[in-house]
Amino acid sequence: MSRMKKHTVYNVEMQCESNTNLPKRSRYYQGMIDMDLIDKNDDYKKLNQSFVIFICTFDPFNKARHKYTFENRCLEDTSLGLDDKTTKIFLNTKGTTDDVGNELLEFFTYVENSSKEQADHTDCGLVKLLHERVDKVRASREMEVEFMKLWMLEKEKFEEGMEKGIEKGLKEGTQRMNALVEKLTEADRIDDLIHSTKDKEFQKQLFDEFDL
Repeated sequence: MSRMKKHTVYNVEMQCESNTNLPKRSRYYQGMIDMDLIDKNDDYKKLNQSFVIFICTFDPFNKARHKYTFENRCLEDTSLGLDDKTTKIFLNTKGTTDDVGNELLEFFTYVENSSKEQADHTDCGLVKLLHERVDKVRASREMEVEFMKLWMLEKEKFEEGMEKGIEKGLKEGTQRMNALVEKLTEADRIDDLIHSTKDKEFQKQLFDEFDL
């Protein structure tokens, strides 16, 4: 989860397998966001605007659209929105409908083929920025292994949480680690990120440094 601009929360996830229940998964992530924003008896005004975004390499709704956006609306009068400041967006890299701009289409092409050639032949600033990050990760085999370990650990925790109920400590620990990965990646501190996966004391120092 990240805050890309003030007062707005984004949760973005890649999805490469179509056998997951994305609608209910999006509901789960929305609940995690809300639990993170306020505690029991807090004022509901603390619930910021939020977006749950899935980037899919398949069509989750089989309507050939590149983008499916969902908000809560009144069934009896669809012009009436609930205005609860929550939005769920499903992006489909294999869409065929003319419903998005060129920049997003180039991003989808890069997701399907994350190569240097693809990045070199695009004018999309987002794609070029992403490829720079991808190159930095690929440059370190050790980093790739550590990311796989983190991904497997988080996947196991997620599945365990779905079966037994989401525990607050697990949620907070997962979100803190995700935030730390984002902070260190943005600061190009890849060595520190690798070190943090092996040294819990150093990891704690980094949490304190970034006030996480």
